[in-house]
Amino acid sequence: MGKPLELTGAFSPWGRRCPRLRPRTDEGRACGYCPLKGDHANSALISRLRAAASVYALRAAFGGCAPTRACGRSPSGKPLELAAAPRGKPLEVRGVTMGKYKIFVDGSSGTTGLRIADRLAERDEFEILKISEADRKDVRARAAVINESDLSFLCLPDDAAREVVPLLRDDVRILDTSTAHRTAPGWVYGLPELHGTREALKTATRVAVPGCHATGFIAPVAPLVELGIIPKAAHLNVTSLTGYSGGGKKMIAEYEAERTNKALNAPRPYGLALHHKHLPEMAAVTGLDTAPNFVPVVADYYAGMETMIPLDVTALGVSAPQVASALAEYYAGQPMIKVHPLCEGTDGGFLAANKLAGKDTLEIYCLANPDGTRMQLISLFDNLGKGSSGAAVQCMNLMLGLEETKGLAR
Repeated sequence: MGKPLELTGAFSPWGRRCPRLRPRTDEGRACGYCPLKGDHANSALISRLRAAASVYALRAAFGGCAPTRACGRSPSGKPLELAAAPRGKPLEVRGVTMGKYKIFVDGSSGTTGLRIADRLAERDEFEILKISEADRKDVRARAAVINESDLSFLCLPDDAAREVVPLLRDDVRILDTSTAHRTAPGWVYGLPELHGTREALKTATRVAVPGCHATGFIAPVAPLVELGIIPKAAHLNVTSLTGYSGGGKKMIAEYEAERTNKALNAPRPYGLALHHKHLPEMAAVTGLDTAPNFVPVVADYYAGMETMIPLDVTALGVSAPQVASALAEYYAGQPMIKVHPLCEGTDGGFLAANKLAGKDTLEIYCLANPDGTRMQLISLFDNLGKGSSGAAVQCMNLMLGLEETKGLAR
C-alpha cells in the first residue's frame, strides 16, 4: 500500500528555483535527501515519484527545473498540490503517494542474507527484487539489479562487496553486512545509538552494518571513551562468547550433524593469532588508539552472544557507580539498548549467553566487586539479531524514514 509523501525544500542561495528536497513520511520524519540540479537529479527520492506524480507538474512547480531523467513519465498523471513559498523558506508538495520500496538482497543464500530476506518477506511496504541463478555470479548483472533498487543489502564476502560497490549509483542506498567497508571513508557505521549516528543514517547512502563481536565491545566502550572515562590510550581486554550460528552454514552443519568430533562439545576459543577481522572497527569506532586484546569463543549452542570487558576502575580514576551512571545516561530512552543498574540483572549470579536469543535488543550489565575497584561490563544480545540481521533492518528503517523498530523483536 502506498504512503502519503510530503516534500519540503528551499531555494538555492543564488535565487534559481533549484530546490533541495527532503522527503518526509506521513509521521513527518525525514527519509532521504535530494539535491536537484538542472534537468536531472541524482536522487532516489525523485525515482520514488515516477509511479505517482506527474513530471510536468514537477517541472511547472520548479520553473522548468524538473528531473526528467530520474522521474520519467508518470503513468498516473496525478497533479501535485503545491504551496508557494518565499525564497529560503520551505516549499510544500502534497498529494503524492509512494509505491513500495524496491529492495534487493545480494547474497540471500547465506545465513545473514536468509535472515534479512525472511524479515523483509513479512512486511508489505517492500517489493523484493530478484536475480536469476545464472546471474548471481555476474558482478555487472548484480550491479544492474542493485541500481534499480531503492535500497540493497550486500550479504557477501569482503572481496565481492568491494568488487560491486564501484559499479553502483551514488544515490542507491547500500547496507553492507561484510567487513569490507566498516572503517572506510564515506561509510556510516550502523550503530544508531551512538551519538550523531541516527541522524547520519537518515540521509546516508553507504552504511556498514557492525560486526557482532564488535557491537558487543563498542556499545559499552565507545560512550566511555567519548566521555573521557576511558582514555584513548587505554589497552583493554575483551572475551566474547558466541553460538555456533555465527560461523555460517558450514559451522552450523558441523555442529548439527551426528557428532564425531568431541571438541565440539566444549567451548572453543578461536582467532588465536590475535588478528580477528573485527579489531579495526573496535579501535576506529570507539576512538581507542589501540585495538583490544580480543579472544572470541564459540560454544555448543545455536545463538546468543555475551561480550565481557574487565575494567580496573581504580586505575581509571573513577568509581563503578560513575561508570554505570554514565552508560545509563548515554543510552537513556533508546528502544533497542538497555543498561542495567550497577550489580543488578543477573540470574542468581549467572548470565546465560543465549538469554536474548531471538531478540534484536542489546543489554549492558555493569558488575563490580564488593569494594568497587574492579568492574566487568557485559553486553548480552543475539549474534543474529542486534549482531547481524536485526541491526541491518534497524538501519534500513532509519534510511527509508520508517519506524525505527518496525519488524524488530524486543
